[in-house]
Amino acid sequence: MSFATFVLPLLSGLVPLSALYLLAWRAHLNIGHWPRYMLDDPNNFQFNDPWYDRLDGLTCIADGIGWCCLYASIALTIRFSPQITMRRRIIMVCLFLVSWTVFVHEPNQLFWWRLD
Repeated sequence: MSFATFVLPLLSGLVPLSALYLLAWRAHLNIGHWPRYMLDDPNNFQFNDPWYDRLDGLTCIADGIGWCCLYASIALTIRFSPQITMRRRIIMVCLFLVSWTVFVHEPNQLFWWRLD
């Protein structure tokens, strides 16, 4: 239980971020530069590249995995709440906030590029 309560909040942000970087890397190989927010629309790329299409689907799946990790960590916290100390809860919340802050505010703005 203790390992899962620390790993699941981290995975909720890092799994979608890693899939997003794979998608951006493939777009980088096709357009010659890293995709930029408000300039390169991820839905309008006509590469005829099957790997880009697969990574696009993987990104959607990774988003779902991230949400499942978030819900699982909340469910574990609720289920084992009498056994979890306040210090561990604070650490869990901090890990979650760090992973999602890195996900949303990463330097290449890939999260915003994908939402574009």
